[in-house]
Amino acid sequence: MPPATTAERPSSGTSQTGPALSDTDNRAILWDLAAGQDPTQLATFTDDNSIYGATWNPTGQLLALAEEGQKATMWDVSDHRNPRRLATMRGQASSVYTVGISPNGQIIGTGGYDRTAILWDITDPHHPNQLASLAGQPDAVAAVRFSPLDKIVAVSSGNDVTLTDIHAMSDTVAYPVEIACAAVGHGLNPTDWAKYVNVPYQQTCHH
Repeated sequence: MPPATTAERPSSGTSQTGPALSDTDNRAILWDLAAGQDPTQLATFTDDNSIYGATWNPTGQLLALAEEGQKATMWDVSDHRNPRRLATMRGQASSVYTVGISPNGQIIGTGGYDRTAILWDITDPHHPNQLASLAGQPDAVAAVRFSPLDKIVAVSSGNDVTLTDIHAMSDTVAYPVEIACAAVGHGLNPTDWAKYVNVPYQQTCHH
């Protein structure tokens, strides 16, 4: 089981807020870490599952939590004392151990015990849309992180770190038929399709 995790909100002036997470009582606690003062509890997130990780978006208005129950959740924390759940992301086959948000705040990555990392479009945080599944990692996914310009996603698993071009993946989602046809020069059956494209099967070009 992953250890309890902490995550600190991006600094703004002399005041910071961040969640302290516990995997023993299924709670994440939001603290005011204003400089020169003892931490003050602002709010508590509760769920039926243990919480393994957390990350903020760049503005500090959204918080994502990685949870035991095959899910990650997105929260509006603009009102620090009254967080609101915006969405639940389900796609992992087992516990979600890690979450990471891209520097532009538009993509979230989740990863877990099922050796899979999933990328989600959170342009609309109320309705996350799955972009890609990076399955077949050598071990449980320990971290999903993004490069400063949002071009590369790094997935840490076991002793390996896999780097993937996000823009290329976005093109695959936007133009799956064209890319599949260009890859093999003819139409694909469902079995062959799965080798090239991580989106539901579509009828491809004619033979």
